[in-house]
Amino acid sequence: MAQHSVSLSEGTTHRVTVTLLPPPGSDAPPHLVADSARAPEAVVTLHEAGAKAYPDRYYFGAAALAGVPLTPAPGTPASAFAPAQGKTSFCPYKGTARYHDVGHAAPAAAWSYPDGAHGMQRIADKVCFWTMGAGARLQLRVDGQLRDD
Repeated sequence: MAQHSVSLSEGTTHRVTVTLLPPPGSDAPPHLVADSARAPEAVVTLHEAGAKAYPDRYYFGAAALAGVPLTPAPGTPASAFAPAQGKTSFCPYKGTARYHDVGHAAPAAAWSYPDGAHGMQRIADKVCFWTMGAGARLQLRVDGQLRDD
């Protein structure tokens, strides 16, 4: 059985963006959600390896977010989440994830680990975005290249 490992890299030398796409058939422009160019030092890259391949995940600190509201806001204590906002999942390597809606268009499309498990405190209060699957309204680009993983 392959050993599972998780590591973090501070900052990024890549331009990493997350964009909220308009609804299908809309003429509205896309909205920038997060951009590493705003604060490269506020981005942490998570590298995960194990029995299957995992893509790198980018966790954005507040300085790299571009103003599209996240509900509840990153850093909100778990005790302050309303029951409908209380969606969580657990990873034995990263801890308990809390989910955030991106604007009104992408429910539970972002997550954070407010209490980061041992060794993962550097991603506490940073946000990662779900950009894959049918109907995904978010796009992740790394150095201009679309990532749909």
